[in-house]
Amino acid sequence: MPDSQPPLSDSPPLLKEKARYADHSARYRWKRAAGYAGLARGNAAFLARAALGRVEWPVLFQPHELDARFFGLNCPPSPTPELEDLVFGAIREIGVRTVRVDWGYESDGLLAARWIERLLGAGIDVLLHLVQPSSDASRMDSRDARGRWIDFLDPIFERFAGRVRCFEIGSTPNRHSWSGYTIRDYVAACRIAQESAAPHAVELAGPNTSDFAPYFTIGLLDACRRAGVRFQAMTDNLFVDRAGAPEAYDPSVAGRVLKNVARLDLVRKEAVLAAIGRTFGIPRAYCTYTSYTLNLGGETRKSRKRPDRYVSPETYADYLARYFTLSAAAGALARVYWGNVAGYYKGLLNDGVRHRPDPPTAHHKYTNLGKADDYERRPALAAFRHVVQRLQGARFLEALSARDPFVFLFQRGETQIAAAWSAKPEGEEAPEVEALLGPRVQAFSRDGEPLDLKAPARLTGSPVYLAW
Repeated sequence: MPDSQPPLSDSPPLLKEKARYADHSARYRWKRAAGYAGLARGNAAFLARAALGRVEWPVLFQPHELDARFFGLNCPPSPTPELEDLVFGAIREIGVRTVRVDWGYESDGLLAARWIERLLGAGIDVLLHLVQPSSDASRMDSRDARGRWIDFLDPIFERFAGRVRCFEIGSTPNRHSWSGYTIRDYVAACRIAQESAAPHAVELAGPNTSDFAPYFTIGLLDACRRAGVRFQAMTDNLFVDRAGAPEAYDPSVAGRVLKNVARLDLVRKEAVLAAIGRTFGIPRAYCTYTSYTLNLGGETRKSRKRPDRYVSPETYADYLARYFTLSAAAGALARVYWGNVAGYYKGLLNDGVRHRPDPPTAHHKYTNLGKADDYERRPALAAFRHVVQRLQGARFLEALSARDPFVFLFQRGETQIAAAWSAKPEGEEAPEVEALLGPRVQAFSRDGEPLDLKAPARLTGSPVYLAW
């Protein structure tokens, strides 16, 4: 089914973000206000530590081994065996060794369990993301809501402990209108999860902050620490789409005027998140959901404030390869999960369903949509497969050039691999790479096709891989 002629969805129109979930009770308003006071306290303490030099900042682009599960993917269960076989085949083709699965109160438990069993049976690690509905997440001071959370958690921990090592708690708690959480409610949910998980010796991850919001991550982790909650991994949905390319400085953090002062590109954001985690005694940081939004249909979608946010399928594939390569080279994140595997606006596979879920899939996606016969591959799937093939299990050696042109050197087994590209806008003179091209060097495109490169070769936004 072509991108330009998607079927219309029967889903209701999107609500404005502030209208998605709203609890107007005095109790809820008080909890939100108390949470903001806690944010201020936690951030003031963190800034004081930073001023005294007591924050452990990661050193970027140092030699390191990539976690065998560095490359991850989000993929929910499927409603039919045919669709399940199709998406499972895509996962095996890409070659990732870890898959993140959302499981919430509204999930089909039998379907979710079957999918998780299939992944585990294939030797694929599962990061199980446990999700509350906003109506309960906002009422964790209620005995009924706490009881439902316990009843949800206990059988899942009991069934999968020993086979699923890590469970992620929380869904975008900094987005009240998506999750319903206040800081107080989120901490209560985490304490219950920790108590339920304790007999099973499993790891917990959180807080699943949406996008780059370090002030909220600090406030959440500070509140969790005060309550005795301990995470083994810190998680964040680290989008960089507001800046366009992964290497671009994000204007939404410090403003367009100061973006070149703050210089918050992807790897610096990752460094900030890793430093926050270490400050709170959390040794590993994961990006558990990230993606770009595709420009589809007859008209080019634009945003006046964020003109580069929507990208073509080819640019999406370039950005995916560059996001993973930058993150692998920088070394601040232990894992990166792309996703979801399927979707009309964001997926590696086009599911043919023009559906914009509410809340967005960054909060949860409980099932794949559409029919297997309507699914189509996008260029990003081949780009993902090739970057995994080249770099999974590799050792990062050095950044031969960490600014344009970008050239990073890895070693996998006896083979050395250089990933190279330029982020210069189309129309500007592209830089050249010559030093690595020699008689024994094999060159491959972003998607793994052999290239006949002759020195000097001009780099573009589509990465090339050189192996010798």
